[in-house]
Parts: sequence; C-alpha cells; structure tokens
Amino acid sequence: MTSLHPVLSALESSQLHATDFFVTLLTHPAYQNHSMVNDLVTNAETIIKTFMQHPVIHSKIIDQCFHIVEETYLREIRNLAAGDSGSHFGAANATVQQLEEFCIDGMAHTMETRAPRLWNMLESLLQEKQQRQGLGESRSMENIDQDDEDQPSDTADFVWNEINEIDLEGVIEQITASGSNRPSSAEERRSKRRSAMRAMVSHHE
Repeated sequence: MTSLHPVLSALESSQLHATDFFVTLLTHPAYQNHSMVNDLVTNAETIIKTFMQHPVIHSKIIDQCFHIVEETYLREIRNLAAGDSGSHFGAANATVQQLEEFCIDGMAHTMETRAPRLWNMLESLLQEKQQRQGLGESRSMENIDQDDEDQPSDTADFVWNEINEIDLEGVIEQITASGSNRPSSAEERRSKRRSAMRAMVSHHE
C-alpha cells in the first residue's frame, strides 16, 4: 500500500484540511479537468461504499442518502403534478375528448418518463409484493396438497382401527338374532338396536 505520509505532511504544512482540499478540488472551475478530479468522479461509487463501511459515519451516510432520495422523489412528484404534464384534468369539467383519449398505458409512460426513479421504486415494491403473494400462495397450495394427501390416509387408518376394535359378528348377530328369531314387535326391535349400540360402545371403550 502506498504511504500517505508525504501527502498528509504536505496538507499539514499548507494548513489545509482534507475536507477543504477535496471540496475545493471538486468545485473550483480551475480544477474541473484535473486528472485527480476525473479519478474521484470515476471512482465515486467506491468512495461512497467506503464511507458507508466506516463504523463512525455509517449512519450519517445512510441518513444523507435517504434525504437525497426523498428530495429526488418529491421533485419527480412535482413534475408529475405540474399542469403541463398532461396526466390530470378536472373531472367536473372534463371534455368527452379528454375522457376518450385517457389511457392508463399512456399515463404509465408519462410517469416513467417524468419520474423515472419514482417509477422504479413503485415497480420494485409491486414486484416484491407479487413475489411475497406468490410465495404465500405456493406455500398454501403445498399445505393444501399435503393435507389432501394426509387426510385420506389418516381417516382410513382411524376408520379401520375403529372397525378392528368392534366385534362385527357379535353386533350383527344381536341385530339379526341369527336370522331366525327376528323380534316381532317394534319395542323388541328397539331393544335389539339398543343392545347392539351398547355392544359397539363397550368394544370401543
């Protein structure tokens, strides 16, 4: 790594702070074509990233970036709201021609042209929302599919387990009385049904 001591010593001997040096270098017309200015401009992104990685000034850089973004969006919104933008008209006194010529695609094109950064931000938010919805729907469908796969198996297992615990032959025998001694009266038939139900409950318990 190149030693910076000679440069730092030169700045100190000139009683020039680093801030004054860079601000003057970047803003004074006499240095606008200087090779050092060109180098700073070309590598501005690297310099900004380096500032953001600094533990002391990281939050200040973030705040400044947000301030710049807010100002940019406000400026573009004002451009869209300007009377010459053609993107709005009064509904109370709108002409038939204005209504016929109104086009959502045209408004979107105007917005993209006059407010490109705001448009990109809205597009990113919509894409993120769509991705989240798609992920949620995908997970929901997976859960539904899994439930559909599991439910028949679980239900079938439960039913067959219940059936295995019941003495079907005994129940049938009590209901039919072996097919030879069918109860003749309604009261006797009800009694047989109650006996069969008690048999099923007792086997289940």
